[in-house]
Amino acid sequence: MLGTGHWDLPGIGSEPALVGGWFAAPPADGRREFENQYSSVFGASPPRLATLAYDATALAAVFAQTDKGAREETSKSAYTVSALVARHGFKGLDGVFRFTSKGFVERGLSVFQVGERNNKVISQAPQVFEVDLK
Repeated sequence: MLGTGHWDLPGIGSEPALVGGWFAAPPADGRREFENQYSSVFGASPPRLATLAYDATALAAVFAQTDKGAREETSKSAYTVSALVARHGFKGLDGVFRFTSKGFVERGLSVFQVGERNNKVISQAPQVFEVDLK
């Protein structure tokens, strides 16, 4: 059985019909550290989409810093389509991601197999994209 990233939940294997099923989801390492920091500050777990907001803000900050330097040197902005459509993508809390020239987002996801107690990674997420955008 194949599932979606919505299966990326603790205890999903308590449903016997799902045991052995596969699903794709972001690698847990970056998110786990973020969740620990968030919980220590706010006393609760973050919403699942909080990592996407964090990544978007971090990317905007990088581009703002790059733009400041670019304007000082050339009077041209660093906010360009070619800067956003970086071939190897960007490192985020939920793994590597990149934007296509058509405005879509591609993510490097891990493939997991549902176990009775724990999910097992059967294919690691890529660290960078090695295939050119089309």
